[in-house]
Amino acid sequence: MLRSLAYATAAAQSAVRPGPDAAEHAARIAAYGNKMSSVFSQAYSSAIHGCAAYPDSREAADQLLRLFLFEKALYEVAYELANRPDWVQIPLRGVLELMAERA
Repeated sequence: MLRSLAYATAAAQSAVRPGPDAAEHAARIAAYGNKMSSVFSQAYSSAIHGCAAYPDSREAADQLLRLFLFEKALYEVAYELANRPDWVQIPLRGVLELMAERA
């Protein structure tokens, strides 16, 4: 779901028309996308807490989430290169963001 929200955010940003307010609109879209991801993550974490398959440790849960996000973004890079090369910047941005967070 988080990767889908990243795609929705990127699609909305690509629809921003050039003009004096374009950067502001793109920034607002990015902020809204980040907020949607945060709210979803918090709600999911609250709902699944206590499930045997979900780590008790917040740190372990975050590491597992990052692993799955990284794996999904890499899959998306391969998919987009094979099917929609014009879209490859979306998953590449996700990979780079995950790598930057780790550094």
